[in-house]
Amino acid sequence: MTDRDDVRRLLVVSNAAAGSNDEDAVAAARAVWVDAGCDVEVVATESQDDLRQVVADVDGRVLVAAGGDGSLHAVVVALAAAGALDDVVVGLLPLGTGNDLARGLGMPLEPEDAARALLAATPRSLDLLVDQDGMVGVNAINIGIGAAASERASSMKEGLGPAAYPLGAVAAGATEPGWNLTVTVDGDPLVEDQPVLHVVIGNGPSLGGGTDAAPGARPDDHQADVMVALATGPMARMGYAAALQRGEHVDRDDVLSTRGREVEVVGDDHPWNVDGELPPPRTRSHWTLHPGAWRLLDPRRDDA
Repeated sequence: MTDRDDVRRLLVVSNAAAGSNDEDAVAAARAVWVDAGCDVEVVATESQDDLRQVVADVDGRVLVAAGGDGSLHAVVVALAAAGALDDVVVGLLPLGTGNDLARGLGMPLEPEDAARALLAATPRSLDLLVDQDGMVGVNAINIGIGAAASERASSMKEGLGPAAYPLGAVAAGATEPGWNLTVTVDGDPLVEDQPVLHVVIGNGPSLGGGTDAAPGARPDDHQADVMVALATGPMARMGYAAALQRGEHVDRDDVLSTRGREVEVVGDDHPWNVDGELPPPRTRSHWTLHPGAWRLLDPRRDDA
């Protein structure tokens, strides 16, 4: 970091229910930071109320989220609720199953390597997606088959880790026929009231533990990448799933993509998730991209 006073004062927030593996990882990272002369406090939280209290006690320290995309999402939600997004620099110690924002930023995924990278990182302003109800999206919004796959994978994550995501995708792809949706980007319809298999609103490129669903997305370029797959037939679903895993789905004739700052999805009651979190299905989403809304310690060079 450019300001050594900031990097020497870290407030690390972990999930109290995460288990011994995460506790060991946080301890290993803390040892790296302490050896580097940092003042480190670790707080285990059990609820969003706990996080709100942590945010209130940051006192100029870097707030480090120890966990996956969901943990980082929860920290940013707490900062947004407190009106503190402009005031607090966030760090990330990626300990989750997917770690998709970390992957998209090229962060190391091993705890000690990630801790060292954080010491050398600089604050970078990143964009934020916000919906009509004030829900925030740090990495990506996943609608349709992607959300259904994540829901199926959630029960397998503990035993299978990242391998749960492709297995969940296979299970969902075999049974889900799609949803009639209209997708509008910056006021222009991308699809109008037609069967859709998958919609991704990407701030970062990666979903599901490393699948580049929105390969051109960058969380600091002030644009959301929108991908819509129309592959609702049985064979088309199988072909789309295989192409998605290879990162070749955007070349298919039944996949549309564009970029923008305002994205609305309206139609059938559809499953969706945001940063891996699975709210109830809904019939309408309206997401607005807020450029440079929060700051994350980022190991990339300034010219990256």
